[in-house]
Amino acid sequence: MNLLAWIIALLFFALGLLAYLGLWKNWMRVARGYGSFMGFCCLYIGVGMLSAGVAVTIGVRTPIGSVLIVIAAALMLLAIVGFWWLPSFLQPAWFRRSRAGALGRRSAAG
Repeated sequence: MNLLAWIIALLFFALGLLAYLGLWKNWMRVARGYGSFMGFCCLYIGVGMLSAGVAVTIGVRTPIGSVLIVIAAALMLLAIVGFWWLPSFLQPAWFRRSRAGALGRRSAAG
């Protein structure tokens, strides 16, 4: 994996970590179905890319490399599905509270 791919993987990881910690919330401004969990998916993309990068570096045909590739594929699949739906146990508590408050405001106004 080349240097640019490592930098992009670390960037995705950092953005996802900031989203989970609640320090980056700009991605939440627009309420939509697709991309509702976009910030959180960045973490899975980043960790998946880093896992794949390590697997490529040590060798995909080694036992550890094979396991890392499977982990990377599972994380990428989770990130793709996560753009539309993310189970509540993968959502941070601050996000669940924020969504519950927003849903309460919508039902009171409607």
